[in-house]
Amino acid sequence: MRRFGSPRSPHVEFRTLNIPLETYPAAIKAITPLIDAGKSEEAKTALRTMLNTLVVTTEVVPLPRLRAEEQIKAAQALAEKANRSKDENDKLAQSIAAARDQLNIAELLGYGDKKDYKPMYQQIDDIEKKTAGGKWGKGWFEKIRQQLAEWRTCVGGYRRGASALRRSNLAATTGIPMPGYAKLNRDRRQWLLAATGVSGGAVLAAAAIPFVESLAPGEAAKAAGAPVEVDISQIAPGALLTIEWRGRPVWILHRTERMLTLLRCNDARLADPRSEQAQQPAYAANPTRSIRPAFLVATGICTRLGCVPVYRPEVAPADLGGDWSGGFYCPCHGSRFDLAGRVFKNVPAPSNLEIPPHEYLGDTRLRIGADREHPA
Repeated sequence: MRRFGSPRSPHVEFRTLNIPLETYPAAIKAITPLIDAGKSEEAKTALRTMLNTLVVTTEVVPLPRLRAEEQIKAAQALAEKANRSKDENDKLAQSIAAARDQLNIAELLGYGDKKDYKPMYQQIDDIEKKTAGGKWGKGWFEKIRQQLAEWRTCVGGYRRGASALRRSNLAATTGIPMPGYAKLNRDRRQWLLAATGVSGGAVLAAAAIPFVESLAPGEAAKAAGAPVEVDISQIAPGALLTIEWRGRPVWILHRTERMLTLLRCNDARLADPRSEQAQQPAYAANPTRSIRPAFLVATGICTRLGCVPVYRPEVAPADLGGDWSGGFYCPCHGSRFDLAGRVFKNVPAPSNLEIPPHEYLGDTRLRIGADREHPA
């Protein structure tokens, strides 16, 4: 699906919804310990949860990058032409200058880091020197075109975050710890075939289960906004489970004691540390923004332009800085939220993440979309 932002939006978004075929092998490996422990029902529940996880990949392509590519393409056609006229030399110089200007605009809009732009500026300067005085040649633009192509993936924003989710964060998405890649024995294989109800085409049929079930009235009711109940017993400490309510991603984060301790260190750097803005029900207007401190329930949509932030639980990673103590990072415009969904100061997002209505129906059952203030 291709989606344009607002009329003033400086980028184009390309969103792809993928069925969970590629998660199937990892899902089998993830439930192996449960099978070995004789916990068949738990293994079935875990497998179904993982196979109901759809992967949404969103790539943000800055419009200045597209314009820069067009200018580079036009400049290359002229630079490879011998015996250019004065007008053609002027057009060549204008195209090179326009490409540089578009990169400057992209940098000012906050797409990527400054270090990503330096080598591209150097290539443009080099091309300018090579084409001066009517000189012509081939191969001068290969490096800048390669840099622009790589910049589309790395600086564009979402693709890096979404790909990382698909490759390595299955445990965080499903709440199931990922074991090593041990071979499955014959008994495990037989159990898996019985659990999924498939034979030769195991991957395809298992992945089709969620789509068949999605036609049931219960799913239609969920799409209309009916409450969704979740079993939180399978969410390991530190793991993030994503479910859908009203067509929007809702996160359930099982916070560790260390995460809760680190939350207290953020207040001075937060824009709304006491949750004074009405972004949550009254019962979540507290330091952890939750009913139970261990569990954060939040809508996973950035309050800037509706992007989906990336869960970054690690402390002081190289790309986020030494003062990062875990939280959610939006690669679209660089907004940051802590592990309670509270927005940091001096970022584009104007407010904390939204906390949806929710309530606990027991020790392990959570209902999202209803509470005493907002009954179903």
